[in-house]
Amino acid sequence: MNKLITVLFLIGFAVVCNAQTDLGIGLVSINFDDKAVIDFYAKPDDKQKAKTIQSFYDKSINNWNIKNLEAQKQWLKPETLWLDYSTFNFRCKSKSKDWYEVIVNNQTGKTFWIK
Repeated sequence: MNKLITVLFLIGFAVVCNAQTDLGIGLVSINFDDKAVIDFYAKPDDKQKAKTIQSFYDKSINNWNIKNLEAQKQWLKPETLWLDYSTFNFRCKSKSKDWYEVIVNNQTGKTFWIK
C-alpha cells in the first residue's frame, strides 16, 4: 500500500512540475514609451476595463517604468518584461478581429484581451 501511495505521489508531482502554460498562437510585443497605456478586458465585448498598465519615465532609474509595478506584479507575469531592454511580450492565445487574447500570467495561465 505504501508503494502505491509513493508511486501515485511521484506521478502527481511529475505532472505538476511539467505543467506549462498554453504556448498559444504567437507573441504580442508591446511597444511602449513614457506615455503608454495598456487596457486589459475580461472579454472583447466588455465596456469595463479589468486592468490597466501605465508607463512613465522614472528619473530614479533613468528609464521607463510601470506605475505601481509591485502591485501590478501580483497578476502580471508575462512572457518577458525587461523594461531596461524595451522588451515586453505576451503569449497570444487567440485573435478575434482587432482583439488579442494574451496570457498575462504565465504561472496560472490567466488571460485578458487587449486591442
